[in-house]
Amino acid sequence: MNIVKIIAIAFFSIIIFALLLNKFKTKPSLVSNEPETFHPTDKNDKLVRVKGWTYNELNKIINDFINLYKKSNYPYYKIDITEIGPSFYKLSFPQDIHPMLFTILINYMAYPFEMDLNKHSIVVVGSATLNGDYAGINAEEFGRKATFYIPDKDVEHDVVYLDVENGKLYENSFTDCVWKSGNKDRLSEEAKKILTEF
Repeated sequence: MNIVKIIAIAFFSIIIFALLLNKFKTKPSLVSNEPETFHPTDKNDKLVRVKGWTYNELNKIINDFINLYKKSNYPYYKIDITEIGPSFYKLSFPQDIHPMLFTILINYMAYPFEMDLNKHSIVVVGSATLNGDYAGINAEEFGRKATFYIPDKDVEHDVVYLDVENGKLYENSFTDCVWKSGNKDRLSEEAKKILTEF
């Protein structure tokens, strides 16, 4: 094999490696849901229950999340923390939050950057009433309550599931950033438990 072929192979190998590295280390894209179509309301019922972090850890995770996405040109939002019990909190959004950011936040609560996940057992469950701001959700679901969660035995770390109160299932992979129909309920027993606790 001559030197030109060796250089060419090495060059393309570096490009492929860089693309793969970028896929796994960058934050999810928000381009699939244009922020201009979203109309925030203080009457929203979006809620996140999270269990397993200390208050200081949770506060850091939230601040990191806000800083991570502050240049995304999405409407201002505020996250209020209410302690429910030991390492158990409720997050609410008095100025509302864009549905795509809400979805990514649920995932980020479970898989934050620069936190040692091996020392924690984290459970995150969100809830909200669906509307046209959730890209990919069928119109027949609008006005219905839904549960958002990390799937049981998750190995992908870049997906959120959604169960509508009428039994319809959706999933959102951050590769596409749009809700698609699912066919299997993967709500963990731990998530079901905290839904009954509050």
